[in-house]
Amino acid sequence: MDCTHRLTKVKEFTHASARQRWAVRGFTLIELIVALAITAIISSVVILTLKTTLDSYFFSQEQVMVQKFLDDVIEEISGEKFSTYGIKDSLEITDAASDSITFIPLWMDNTHTVRFQPMQVASYELMPQEELYEISYTLNRPFKAGATFPLAEVVETVVGKDGNLIEKYRPVSTFFIINEDKTLRLNDKLVITDPLPAGSKLRFIFHPDATFYPECAVTIKYIDNKISYSYNNKTTYLPKTNLEKITIEEFKLSYYDNANNEIPLDETTKKIPKDQLSYITAVKIQLKINLSDATRPGSQGLPGIDTRRRSKERSSGVVEHIKTNDSFKEATSFINIRNARAAGIILREGSQINIPDSNNIRILSMGNIVGIKENSLIEIEIKSDQGQSWGVSVLLGFKDNQKVIKKFSISYPLGTTVLTKEINQSTDLPLNFLTIDPSGRYDYDYDKNSSNAVVLKGKTQLSVKRMDVSGASLFVRP
Repeated sequence: MDCTHRLTKVKEFTHASARQRWAVRGFTLIELIVALAITAIISSVVILTLKTTLDSYFFSQEQVMVQKFLDDVIEEISGEKFSTYGIKDSLEITDAASDSITFIPLWMDNTHTVRFQPMQVASYELMPQEELYEISYTLNRPFKAGATFPLAEVVETVVGKDGNLIEKYRPVSTFFIINEDKTLRLNDKLVITDPLPAGSKLRFIFHPDATFYPECAVTIKYIDNKISYSYNNKTTYLPKTNLEKITIEEFKLSYYDNANNEIPLDETTKKIPKDQLSYITAVKIQLKINLSDATRPGSQGLPGIDTRRRSKERSSGVVEHIKTNDSFKEATSFINIRNARAAGIILREGSQINIPDSNNIRILSMGNIVGIKENSLIEIEIKSDQGQSWGVSVLLGFKDNQKVIKKFSISYPLGTTVLTKEINQSTDLPLNFLTIDPSGRYDYDYDKNSSNAVVLKGKTQLSVKRMDVSGASLFVRP
């Protein structure tokens, strides 16, 4: 029993000594190397995962910023942001090249307050001019003859939903006196005919004549990898929220007529010829930005991007197409300015305008006729490239002191008068060339349910051969 007890004690002591020796000896070199290798492998996997996640995050951030850059440029050029005028707001294009465009938007005259109460008169047209001038407001820029008459608005203070006072504009009735004295540049006047509180703020919105007032025009121009925007004697650069290390490499403008045909530039001037500017109803923008330098410091471009396309339709006839690859991003937008020209195309003697043929037209009328004198005449001719022709002669004057369209004559073909009619229609109403003949036989369109005679096919052009008045507008839609 004693021997057995001693043997057990010896064994316990031996095992305890072995454990102590093991604790003192530690890891072998091979074990340490294996442990380090496993740690390195795990760390590499973690770092690679983090790097991929961070790269994806930064790439997404870059793409958002780059897309915002493109969107800002397109929106500011087209006028989608509404804070400034863009191409879609064009009433009249005065200069057009592949790298620049100059156009006239609406002008806002807010320099007036209510000074006079309206007079109780039967007709302002019968008042002596001197008396009208005394109660009128003179526009601070000349009015474009033939455009829609100015819109007058007055500021009213109303209580908003939150209880705060807010200013709102509402239209007011006016009587317009167009400048007939060509020696005076600023002599277009408005008479307010609604009763308004004295001191109320007014604003007049109209199509200005920028002949002697270039600040009325907007010029967008590409120069030195920048797009400049000039209006009302101020110049800024687009986009206003610029991003470092993104440069505009290419900027190109192309122009289209209302038949969607591209209008070529003059080979000498590299611009759209002056006599073809009125043809422009749509503008195509091509924009290319350089992404060889990424937007974050130390980045080596945007790897792993496959070439792809994206399309996006905006309001107001702006359609954008996006193309992306590793080194650049392109955007193409089509801006339809037909809707902006609801006021019509300004007509002058000698004007030439491409219009749809008689089978493919929905609207063709003339209105906003100003500067009428007794027996004033307007002569319009329409010819197609297939030899057909149609013409209308409009006689204007006065009846009971009101401006009227006295009568018209239609020629088909030119030189052969087929219809003459006296109508004495007020010039406040447009003269519709698609319904000018009640029978539908000699008006300018194809009427299925009538004995239609007028047929003009192919490329068709309208020309103003004579215009005794100051101006008029043509309304046309395919």
